[in-house]
Amino acid sequence: MELAKLNQEKRLNLLQTLNISKNIALFVFDEEGKIDHVNQAVLEILGVKDEKELISLNIQKIFDLRISEILDELKSKNEISRNIRLICSDKSCTEIYTTFLKLDEGILALFTLDAKTDCSFYPDSKLVRSLDCISNILNSTLELDDTFELILNNLKSIIDYDKSLVVFLEGDNLTLKASRNMIDSIDEG
Repeated sequence: MELAKLNQEKRLNLLQTLNISKNIALFVFDEEGKIDHVNQAVLEILGVKDEKELISLNIQKIFDLRISEILDELKSKNEISRNIRLICSDKSCTEIYTTFLKLDEGILALFTLDAKTDCSFYPDSKLVRSLDCISNILNSTLELDDTFELILNNLKSIIDYDKSLVVFLEGDNLTLKASRNMIDSIDEG
């Protein structure tokens, strides 16, 4: 039975079920990539604690892609399914098989939590996936501090480091931009 033929009560019941689902993630984005609606599963995945934090997110901060690419593809197709990187609440990237559906005024994105791809299943491509993710992070519209956090997290997945630094050469000076486990070492030294 097509969704268009379902009566209003059944449609409402379906939406309520999706809204409280903890196994199916549901995003609704407007044409600009801003969040219109998410369900309970999304709130848990993203680790969002309040509405202000949720409003600050957009499709580029959630998925490692540009909304224009999806919108362009959705001009000729009503539905696209592909593996795409989700930027998790801990700033790591997880590849997820996601379906994007064209709406009258935006995009609906769905995936099941069981659809997560754990990179440990593909040890030969772990380095390639991580470096590809870092490349996408560098090309994203994230704030500089968030970018460094994501890069350090991805490097940790391929290089088991104890300490790390990101420094910029500004004129004759080195400026610390990000670090991991360095504050204690500096204080001790």
